[in-house]
Amino acid sequence: LFQDNQESAKSTMKKFLNKFPEYEIKANDPVEFTYLYKSFKTIPVYSIGVLIGGNYSYVRLIEPYGVNNTNDYNGKYSSLGMGFQAGLQLKRYINENIEISLDALYKSSQYEFVNKATSYSTTIFEESQSGFDFPLTATYDFAYSFKGFSPYLRAGLSVGYLMSSTGKLKLNNEIFTGLEDDSSPEFDITTSRNTTNFSGVVGAGIKYKIKNGGYIIGDFRYYLGILNVVNTDDRYSNLENNLGYMYVDNDFALNNFTFSVGYVWSFYKTTEKRK
Repeated sequence: LFQDNQESAKSTMKKFLNKFPEYEIKANDPVEFTYLYKSFKTIPVYSIGVLIGGNYSYVRLIEPYGVNNTNDYNGKYSSLGMGFQAGLQLKRYINENIEISLDALYKSSQYEFVNKATSYSTTIFEESQSGFDFPLTATYDFAYSFKGFSPYLRAGLSVGYLMSSTGKLKLNNEIFTGLEDDSSPEFDITTSRNTTNFSGVVGAGIKYKIKNGGYIIGDFRYYLGILNVVNTDDRYSNLENNLGYMYVDNDFALNNFTFSVGYVWSFYKTTEKRK
């Protein structure tokens, strides 16, 4: 700059910003340096991150089935403890506020179904699933930041691929009948489930910027299952085993609430501002 070699100065500034993309002007920086610095813009182009967290499953009933009158249906679905998910995230920046993310997440989840099968017995069915989710989402980053923390909103669509599913049945009898409770060993029901499914995704989160590094995220999402989880062509494949427990699969969709923490590395591009 002081030798009035503008082209060389611009080239050097670009190399400087490529190496230190998050550099901030200091009070003792020369005016000439500051002016040249402000003639460039450094923007994140894409990022790579890792995520890990837990989830809870919630079932949405589509149509009840059973071995008794479904007009008297009284079954109830509930979450069966916390599941687990972890994976990678690839993010492309559209502008300062909007980002497109594609994740590849391994997920395990579980739920419980309880039904008063007769006046003297209760059927309990427990299912555990594992597979992969591939959510494609857009996030809107708010410009607001407080002590390095900034919020965002998320929405998109996820494709789920089921790897395995296992079930377990219990039959609890009332004491006065003299009948003993019964429970089955865990059994494979993967063929009774659709391998591919789709979910709508909404969520929110918060980022914490790390100087000269990436950022830490806290991410919260709700997956709204769209399609029937049950493979209707295979609904009665386990009927001989299930009849003793008075259980038949209902048609249902599976929703999930997930929460994750992660770390994201950003990669930048430096360009000269147009005059």
